Amino acid sequence: MKITYVVPFKVLIPSKAAHTVNIMNMCSAMTELGHDVTLIIPDSKISDGEIFSYYGLPASFRIERVKAFSSKWAYPIYSFLVSRKIKSINPDIVTGRSALTCLFAAISGFDVAYDSHAPAWLLGKFQFLAYLLLKNSSRLVRMTVNSEALKEMYIRSGYAPHCPLIAAHNGSRAFSLDDKFSDWQKREGSLQVGYAGHLYKGRGIELIISCAKEIPEADFHIVGGTEEDINFWKNSTNLSNLIFHGFVSPGEVYKFRNMMDVLLAPYPGTGVTTGGGKEDSSKYMNPIKIIEYMSSRKAIIASDLPPIREVLKRSMAMLVHSESSEAWINAIQELKNPEVRKVLADNSYDFFQKNLTWKARAEKLIPSK
Repeated sequence: MKITYVVPFKVLIPSKAAHTVNIMNMCSAMTELGHDVTLIIPDSKISDGEIFSYYGLPASFRIERVKAFSSKWAYPIYSFLVSRKIKSINPDIVTGRSALTCLFAAISGFDVAYDSHAPAWLLGKFQFLAYLLLKNSSRLVRMTVNSEALKEMYIRSGYAPHCPLIAAHNGSRAFSLDDKFSDWQKREGSLQVGYAGHLYKGRGIELIISCAKEIPEADFHIVGGTEEDINFWKNSTNLSNLIFHGFVSPGEVYKFRNMMDVLLAPYPGTGVTTGGGKEDSSKYMNPIKIIEYMSSRKAIIASDLPPIREVLKRSMAMLVHSESSEAWINAIQELKNPEVRKVLADNSYDFFQKNLTWKARAEKLIPSK
């Protein structure tokens, strides 16, 4: 099948944003399934080769570019130009995470699979109006959401589409479990505890610092964050067993996970913000980080929240109260036992392989014909 994936307006590729990891890996996975895939992105000076290298992916699909204007009507103009590009490609189906660009494709006469990662009514007036028009279009053949919780939100709100609405959790690739960084600061014999991701509000960095203070015999490693965020946290604490490694590209961060004994995902019960810092996604999130942790075959400690329990069961990880530093400290202490770590790691890795690859998600997004 000939598929065109459209990147939303103002989404830069490459970037540090997790949703770009989703976009690039979904295109790669659809290609692996035998589809002919073209990705449309806002124009930039970054070459295709640099983009694929940044995400650690083979150059297996085409990348087309559309100029992005800076004006009051930039979003509709971008969507219109995208629709013209789609016509020149003439795909069997168009997909993407923007209701507006999907609507333009539907109006142009193309079948559409809309991939929603947040309630449409929270994404601004253009997006919501576009979704209201798109959800009843005969060209909308499938809609996916990234969690069962988000699916229920659409149904309860009365905004469910006329087409099949499918929960398709995020995914990960099956990375090598042996590759590691050769030069890495750690103490031999110490438990290696890691976190990979953003450092802004709603990511639980304060909780990790509390754990590092109470467990000085373990090394705590943090990968990710902007220079500003890293400096903020470094200036707020002075712990010799807490190491900030800075940003590591998506194509390389698996090597960091391979070096850890325990991986942390400390999401609070409320106030989980997106990169823009505005939207609370704690009720419907499906973090790529969690699934990438599972793909690394490591013991995981995560916040005990309903959206996380959709992919992590108690047999696969230690799920603890999101706000209790004591609970996190106790969980880390328990995971000093390598046998306990192995059982959890093996269980989560097995579930990942069977259910949470990007290919598994791509099969839910694109309807078979």
